[in-house]
Amino acid sequence: MREKGLRSDRRILIFLLVLSIYILVVVSCRLINLERALDPEDKEFLSKVSYIISKEERKIFLELPDSEKEEFKEEFWHRRDPDPDTEENEFKDQYFTRIEEANRIFRGGIPGWFQDRGRIYILFGPPSERNIYPMQGSSKPTEVWYYGSFPIVFVDEMGTGDFKIVTLNVAHLLELNKAQMAKQEALKVEKKLFDFNADIRKIERGKTIVLIEIDYKNIWFLEHENRLETTFELSVEVLDTNNKTILHDKKDYPLSILEEDLTKEEQYIIEYPINLERGRYTLNLILVNKAGKETMRKSLKIEI
Repeated sequence: MREKGLRSDRRILIFLLVLSIYILVVVSCRLINLERALDPEDKEFLSKVSYIISKEERKIFLELPDSEKEEFKEEFWHRRDPDPDTEENEFKDQYFTRIEEANRIFRGGIPGWFQDRGRIYILFGPPSERNIYPMQGSSKPTEVWYYGSFPIVFVDEMGTGDFKIVTLNVAHLLELNKAQMAKQEALKVEKKLFDFNADIRKIERGKTIVLIEIDYKNIWFLEHENRLETTFELSVEVLDTNNKTILHDKKDYPLSILEEDLTKEEQYIIEYPINLERGRYTLNLILVNKAGKETMRKSLKIEI
C-alpha cells in the first residue's frame, strides 16, 4: 500500500511539473508573438529599456492594449525618477546618455550598447579604473574594469572588437546592483569614461615623442578660483624584446583652464620625449587624473 501511495505521489509531482513547463512554454510563446506584433515605436522602447525593465513590467506592457502603452511608458520612467518634483528625469536622461556614449566608445561588429562592455557601462556607469591590454603573442585583447575593488574582465576572443565578459563574481554583481539602486534614489552628476589616445611621433633617429591626447569632455576637473584644474600623472615604462625594463619614469602635468576656453580646443595634449636606439619595444603607459582619481593603462608596440 505504501509503495502504491509513493507511486501515486510521484505521478502527481511529474504531472504538476509537466503542466508547469507546458504553461511556461505557452505563456512564453504568447509573449513572443505579442512582441512581434508591436509597432516599431513600441519595439524600440522595449529594446532600449531591456537592461532595466523587470519581467513583470515587460509582461504587463505586452498585454496592454495599444491605447494604454504610452501611459505605461510615462509611468515606467516616473517610477525611476529620483526627484519627481522637478521637470527633469535625471535617471532617464542619464540612461539614454549612456547608451549614446556606449555606441561612441565601444566599437565592434555590433552597436556598442548591445555589447557586454556597453551593458555594464549603461547599468553601472564609468569604472573607477579601466585597464586595456592589447593582443600580445597568443593572448587576446583584454580589458579589466574596476568598480572600487570589484574587477570585471572582458576579452575579445574573435578579434572583432566585441569584448565578452569572461569572469564576474556574483557577489560583486550584487554589490553593483545595490550601488545602481542607490543611484536611482539619489542621482549625482557623474564622470565621463576616462580615456586617452596614445601615438608615437618620430622626430629623427633616436628621438621619439610619445603623444598623449585626452578629450576635454572626458576630463574630470575640480573648480578653483573660477578655473577648472587637475593634474595628470604619467608613468612611462619601456621594455625591450627580452622584456627587460630600459626606462621607467613618472611625471606630473598640471592643467588649469577657464571653462569658456574648453570650447576652443577639443583635446589636451601631452608630449613625452624619449631617446631609443634602433629596435622593437613595448611601451606601457599609466595615466592618472588626480582630480577624478581615475586611472587608465595602455600598452603600445613600437619600432625605431
